Amino acid sequence: MAIAYFNHTFIKKNAQKEPGTAVANLNYNTRRQATAYIGAGGGLTPSYGHIRRLLEERENRIRKDGRVIEKFIIALPREMTMEQSIGTVHKFGFRLTRGGRAPYYFSIQDWNTHNPHVHFVLLDQDRETGKTVAKAWERNSTHRFKRLWQDVANDDMAALGIDARIDFDAAEAKAQGQEAANDNLEADQEPAPLSTDTEVEPTLESVEEEPLETEDADDGDEDMAILELPGTPLENVLEAHRELETLQNAQAELKRVQQDFSRAVREFETAAVEAGYAHRVNEMAKQAIGPAYQEYQNYLKDNGRLKGLAIGIGRWTWKSKTRRQAEEAALSLRGLRSRQEETARSLREHEDQVKRWENAKADYRRQEEMLNNQLARYSSGKNQDYAEKLFKDAIRKNMEKLSLEELRDLYEQGELSEAKYRQILHIVGAMHELDDLDAEKAEKDRSEGY
Repeated sequence: MAIAYFNHTFIKKNAQKEPGTAVANLNYNTRRQATAYIGAGGGLTPSYGHIRRLLEERENRIRKDGRVIEKFIIALPREMTMEQSIGTVHKFGFRLTRGGRAPYYFSIQDWNTHNPHVHFVLLDQDRETGKTVAKAWERNSTHRFKRLWQDVANDDMAALGIDARIDFDAAEAKAQGQEAANDNLEADQEPAPLSTDTEVEPTLESVEEEPLETEDADDGDEDMAILELPGTPLENVLEAHRELETLQNAQAELKRVQQDFSRAVREFETAAVEAGYAHRVNEMAKQAIGPAYQEYQNYLKDNGRLKGLAIGIGRWTWKSKTRRQAEEAALSLRGLRSRQEETARSLREHEDQVKRWENAKADYRRQEEMLNNQLARYSSGKNQDYAEKLFKDAIRKNMEKLSLEELRDLYEQGELSEAKYRQILHIVGAMHELDDLDAEKAEKDRSEGY
């Protein structure tokens, strides 16, 4: 039987210990050290700022005792892969919101442990009508949500040929009715505001489950392909461009790091082969010393001097045969020892190279992991491409609401700094206006004597 755990609580506006608890919960749920994957649906975009503002706006807008978010902690079947679990959570969210009519996001945590689970957060409000969709406030709603998760997960495991099943009835019987105390907890049982140490943006939904998909957007509903940023057109252009630059820079850096890692792997493998050869040469050099040393010992007297006679007369020396053989043995031993010192030194150098490239591999792998975590806000490579399209479309759509004349007026009135004005002109490719601005600045400098 697959693990059966399902906890449902909520954050209620008048029960928060301090404002912003929903945002703090977002940050906790997506903290980097525990999070393996982040997904979203129901119209939620990959912009962290957008999600945060959506939570803040909902908190400020709903009535005093309104429920800001619904929170679920659900154990994931250990029998499924990460990709399979992601698909199952998406299906659960899609069905929970009756086809993605209400926003939600989720984060999978502690994947490589005995306790893989998902934090699922729902904003239970239809994007079109404003009415509740999942009706989480109803009596026994937690029981209904549990059965929905059980059905979705068990259907997926059956389709995948996995024998395990989730059985909440058996789990509840074993737990002696503990679930009843967990159903629709009151808001005063909410935990204190959680840590806001890391801000990681949710990612786009998969193609099958998320209404905001490229296929849907390209079928005629152009507005579906545009980020619904809540700021002014000027603010939206700058924010979308900032997100676009963040995405593109991280993608480029990830590509470079992956190339560096591949090179480090090749260098490591080469260094390892050379170190292996150096080790064998060094071993052979050490083995050669043994017989030479024994031969040398045979030519030593008890007092440590060489055997045989050596008689010197002026510059002429006479040596007996034994003495010549003894000196040859000593010379051979010194040569072999010198050779072994060289091979040992060469081995150390090759081992240092192996260690260097091993460390480089680890360093590049850490960089790759950091960049992948940064890009996790945009989900998979395909969804990153779609996110890039969203940001570009958002820039284009919001610029349609602004004219270059309006931007110029804002700049001349001092409401837009020169740096921001230049940035926007660069973003929209208004090179002629940039040339005019440079010419005006040069003329002003000349007139002031610079």
